[in-house]
Amino acid sequence: MLPFLSSTHSLRNLIGGIVILYIVISSYHLTKTWRHPTRPDLTFKQDSSIDCAPFPSPPNLVLSVKTGATEAYDKLPTQLLTTLRCAPSPLIFSDLEQHLGPHHLVDVLASLPPSITDNNTDFDIYFKQKEYASAHRDIRPLSTLPDARADWRTAGHNAAWALDKYKFLPMVMAAWQSSPDQDWYLFTETDSYISWANLGRMLGQYDPATMLYLGNPVRLSAEVPERAFYMAHGGSGILLSGAAVRGFAKAFGDERIAERWHARAKDMWYGDFVLAAFLDEELDLQITPAWPMMSRETPRTAVYGRETWCEPVVVLHHVRPEEVSGVWDFEVSRWNDGVREAPLLHEGLFKAFVASEDLGARRDDWDNMSGERRFAVPLPPSANTSATEPDPVTSVEACGEACEIQEECLQYTFVAVNTTDIGTCWLSSVIRIGEAKPAEPVQDRAEIRSWHSGWIDRRIKRWVSEQSCDGVPLSWKGELPPQ
Repeated sequence: MLPFLSSTHSLRNLIGGIVILYIVISSYHLTKTWRHPTRPDLTFKQDSSIDCAPFPSPPNLVLSVKTGATEAYDKLPTQLLTTLRCAPSPLIFSDLEQHLGPHHLVDVLASLPPSITDNNTDFDIYFKQKEYASAHRDIRPLSTLPDARADWRTAGHNAAWALDKYKFLPMVMAAWQSSPDQDWYLFTETDSYISWANLGRMLGQYDPATMLYLGNPVRLSAEVPERAFYMAHGGSGILLSGAAVRGFAKAFGDERIAERWHARAKDMWYGDFVLAAFLDEELDLQITPAWPMMSRETPRTAVYGRETWCEPVVVLHHVRPEEVSGVWDFEVSRWNDGVREAPLLHEGLFKAFVASEDLGARRDDWDNMSGERRFAVPLPPSANTSATEPDPVTSVEACGEACEIQEECLQYTFVAVNTTDIGTCWLSSVIRIGEAKPAEPVQDRAEIRSWHSGWIDRRIKRWVSEQSCDGVPLSWKGELPPQ
């Protein structure tokens, strides 16, 4: 008998070891073949023929996602599990070198010369982030740092926002250097949602060999008052053709030009404005409108009206992680239900995310965005001249009655001011859910404003029932939003 089997204790240990080894081996084989029936597989998969069938990535497209160290770990994970899951090797540009699982977050500001970063208060947070990262401290609290240069244009924004404008030009250059001579270059953000199938359909209408700069146009009247100048809103997606990025790289590759624009960025406030101005002045390239396909809205703030109802959805913006997941799930369900050739339209977005909303009651501390002038309905002519009709600016009830009088009015917003009996009444011809908006003080004035919103529910139901997109041709060409 072998010495190590000479006692009952040793034999018990040997048997126990064999049992444990059997369990380990069995468990290994089970994990290779079994998956929990109710738990989704969250392993990152790229170009999966099953998971990505509803989300075909257009060929020869370079996707760049812009983020920042204070938000990356909060917003990127949902994106990587949904809308970016099927993207072919997305480039992620940030303001700090980091890793999120297998994904590399590139510090796109590292290439800027000291003449731009040193003695520049916009970069205080940039160097503070590096200090926090070196000390393994949580970087997210730095999101509360205010913009060092208080201005009416910076109101409500933080230091991370002030830093962001320096990323745009080096980001475009880095995308070209990483993947030169591709057909298309799309730049989005971590709170954007991309409908991949619709993006491919839209790109099929354009020639990447021509200089193109597409996006959701925002007019910059204050910044460029002498002419109608538009930038592509960054969160709505900025789409550049290969020819445009080739021209950009040639111009920006000149160090003197690059440094001049880095310096100008300090006083230009918005990074998407910096890029638009560069393209305009260096390449004589202006925006090709892609609204409402590429928009700055969520499913609940999107514009549902005559101009948009039968228009495709390509990019949404300001979507929270749960909304990203919701729209992703909706597109998967459409595919699974056999809806594989019909593009996702605003009509479908409304029916999936808005139609079930209870719009019968007024909402206080809520803004349904009726105040956008481009969709405004005029107040009734009798509003200020007839004693029988209440003045709509005196109360939310009177504002609602004014909306009832105007047949084209579908919703209204009343903005009340605590120091006066007079407020502002906005009437709108489109449908929007909007979002909660608590009362807030008026800057530099001893006043508090509050928002109150309502809808004409029966009128909305009738309008929706009268709409049909069957047989409506889709041009896949955008337009300037109504002004």
